[in-house]
Amino acid sequence: FENVISRAACLVRLYAALRARYERLGNEADLTAAILAAERAVELTAQNEHEQINNLTRLGDALRARFRLNHNRADIDAAVHHSRQALKRCTSPNSNTAVVLGQLGSAYAQRFRTYEDPLDIEAAVVAQRAAVEIVSAGDHDRYVHLANLAQSLSFRYELSKDLYDLDEAIGLRRSVIAALPDSQSHKCSMLVELAHELFTK
Repeated sequence: FENVISRAACLVRLYAALRARYERLGNEADLTAAILAAERAVELTAQNEHEQINNLTRLGDALRARFRLNHNRADIDAAVHHSRQALKRCTSPNSNTAVVLGQLGSAYAQRFRTYEDPLDIEAAVVAQRAAVEIVSAGDHDRYVHLANLAQSLSFRYELSKDLYDLDEAIGLRRSVIAALPDSQSHKCSMLVELAHELFTK
């Protein structure tokens, strides 16, 4: 058993190194190798629920990255599946559960943007709202979840034209922007999105 855990830990380190090199150099082979490492780590940690959740989350994130690259439907479907499997293993609401919910919501939103299935954007909003509710007000990750929820509400508005979604998205973006320091790299993009939503309104 200890040998299995050690092998899984080595695979996780390999995954991290491959993802880092992919982000720097953009070589798809590194991303594919990272996915294979994550898949094997998932297999090896089937009896360790905490590590299984982490590895399923890593696998889903890497599959989403490859979907952004190639737009292969199988990758985003697998990302949703693995995120749902990770959520099933979360036995109590905590910060780790919020991360899983956030990943699941992002996968649903990403799939919606390509295939425009209304069920996907509904699922994205539900998952991201649940993530926000779990994370405490003082937690920095809360702003990430709020920003993701705002984005999904904005996407849903594009589909439904329900001004309630647009108003909520604007309110959430304003609260996130107000809380972020000017040095935060995401603040500029948030301001652009807010300007777009205000113009739309």
